[in-house]
Amino acid sequence: MATNDPSEGKVVYRRVGATEPSRGKRESRFDLALVPLIVGFAVLLLVIILLGNLSVRRIEDTSRSALSLEQ
Repeated sequence: MATNDPSEGKVVYRRVGATEPSRGKRESRFDLALVPLIVGFAVLLLVIILLGNLSVRRIEDTSRSALSLEQ
């Protein structure tokens, strides 16, 4: 039998997971690319809360000033 016989198939793709035994290691449930997205969202949320608190303080200061000028 010749080695270039077209009836014999040539393996061009092999599944890696099928040949390696499982190591008992769990696959992560989320992609590592989500970590920067989650951290960025948390930082954005903190900035919004901080700016909200600062604006409330300014409004209260302005309200006190207006009340004292009125009196």
